[in-house]
Amino acid sequence: MTETTNVTTDPLVTHRNATADDAEFLAWVMLTAARSHLPRGIWDFTIGRDEIEVLDFLAKLAVRGSDHLFHYRRFVIAEVEGEPAAALSGYDPVAHGFDVLIPVTLGLSAELGWTEDEVAASMERYAVVVPVLAEPPEGAWVVESVATAPEYRRRGLIDGLMPEILERGRSCGHSVAQISVFIGNEPARSAYLKHGFEIALEARSPEWEAAIGCPGLEHLLKPLL
Repeated sequence: MTETTNVTTDPLVTHRNATADDAEFLAWVMLTAARSHLPRGIWDFTIGRDEIEVLDFLAKLAVRGSDHLFHYRRFVIAEVEGEPAAALSGYDPVAHGFDVLIPVTLGLSAELGWTEDEVAASMERYAVVVPVLAEPPEGAWVVESVATAPEYRRRGLIDGLMPEILERGRSCGHSVAQISVFIGNEPARSAYLKHGFEIALEARSPEWEAAIGCPGLEHLLKPLL
């Protein structure tokens, strides 16, 4: 997608594609989105380090390897007066999905000096996450890592970005968009329903609930073509 300009009614807001220079902001977006409405989320749990180390890992992940689902090339950013304020990403689960991501995360872990036992423990924690994930349908475009900085919330920034990320998927020939939400995050759920998504599947797991603090995930779909 080419760089875009402001499509909102707020003249202070502009949209652009993320760059490698945005890695620290995108790390915050990824961490915040993966926490949803909870104090601790998927990245905290799977990486198993303190917040500073988790953010460092995610910032490095955003610029490392091929174009996986957490690479900066997947993101669109909303700026307010030139400051990054909100972001989300979209990806093709075949070209950019977990089969691409996992070798990158393993290589990064080794580069950061993780021991074999630490890597194995992280993968065991990741296995707790897998049962609540949804297999994307054929032709899917997955929307991921949706977050707005606290000082810029309630300004409709994600409402402005969502059509752009959906159009990115549509223009690449994807027929359906998928997005997931933590069960219990009613504001996010309502926002996605407003954009035309419908609940397609609910995935629950007692192991996930014990680790994260919510029953599971709801997976929503929206036709693109």
